[in-house]
Amino acid sequence: MKYIIILNLITGLLFSREKPDSLGNELPLVPTRTISFNTTEGTWMSLDVSPDGKSIIFDLVGDLYSIPFRGGEAKRITSGIAFDSQPVFSPDGQLISFISDRSGSENLWISNVNGSNPKQLSKSENGQYASPVFSNDG
Repeated sequence: MKYIIILNLITGLLFSREKPDSLGNELPLVPTRTISFNTTEGTWMSLDVSPDGKSIIFDLVGDLYSIPFRGGEAKRITSGIAFDSQPVFSPDGQLISFISDRSGSENLWISNVNGSNPKQLSKSENGQYASPVFSNDG
């Protein structure tokens, strides 16, 4: 009788667990709080200068930012739970490519310079992408 009760408890615990999302994630997908901070430096950052030399795009703590080349206020391009990194400008300066885990694994993405209209270009489950580069013809 004790074994049946223990088996029922274990079975109940297994089936009462939170169900993973469609990607198999069990992490919360909605931020529970917002943390604001100011910084004047970063480490392990990637950056690229726009083809016209007027702006710099860079990553910091999993988000992408743009800042005028001569200095000024950085503008956030991407935000959220995804870790976006290694941004690069297209040769015409109209698009950016970057690595992101927003699909559940690191993959190659492309979007407009302001971060709008993101599109996933690769579909790897291993996340083996790094340092994207555009060919000279775009």
